Amino acid sequence: MLIDRIAFEGRLAFRPPAEKLAVALSGIALALLLPPWPWALVTGLAALLAALVWAGLRPGLFLGWAALPLGFLAAGAVVLAISSSPDFPWIAISQDGLRLAGQVSLRAFSASLWMLWLAFTTPVSHLAALLARVPGLDVLAEVMLLIYRQLMLLMKTVAAMQAAQAARLGYRDLKSTLLSLGRLGAGLLPRALGRAARMEIGLAARGLDGSALAHPSLRRASPRVLAFILALDALALAWGLT
Repeated sequence: MLIDRIAFEGRLAFRPPAEKLAVALSGIALALLLPPWPWALVTGLAALLAALVWAGLRPGLFLGWAALPLGFLAAGAVVLAISSSPDFPWIAISQDGLRLAGQVSLRAFSASLWMLWLAFTTPVSHLAALLARVPGLDVLAEVMLLIYRQLMLLMKTVAAMQAAQAARLGYRDLKSTLLSLGRLGAGLLPRALGRAARMEIGLAARGLDGSALAHPSLRRASPRVLAFILALDALALAWGLT
């Protein structure tokens, strides 16, 4: 995937995943706990600076992906802004509803920017390896990696099938495009199910009772860096809540 490749090749690829996770969770916590104005806006701007300056991401790339949640936020904001009444016209937009919609949307967008920053700076395999170190969550990390691997293989299969169809002029007009997409979907599902079944049989035949995938070795987080992040969180919370 594009995001995972950027995370592997990015400026922060050498940083320990625990430190990047701590930074992202800190930004999300501050966006949700502090008053939405102006602190949600401040945390969102901090996420933009962290992505564009610290991580060195291209502005168009990061902002383009950041615009994806806006549709969901807009739909949720409309629901929050509308209030019902037993009197005509039964549905109206209240000032309190607009205020609540703005606050919730600002918090959610700021938190989504930090989640996107984490995705662009930390590969999925590193997050899964970090999750596997938490007692009781190793199974979740295993399932997470297996699903991720299956998705990568599925996307590779889709690319190969589309290239073969394009070589046979399968996308020359609208009719042939729809026909090719239908055949692509019809051929893709059996391949995905067959690959998953073969993997399950292979793991069962080996009597696997441990980890099916090897986790990458991770850099150890610096206690000083983690303490510095927690200190900044405490200062921001103390300042914002007073």
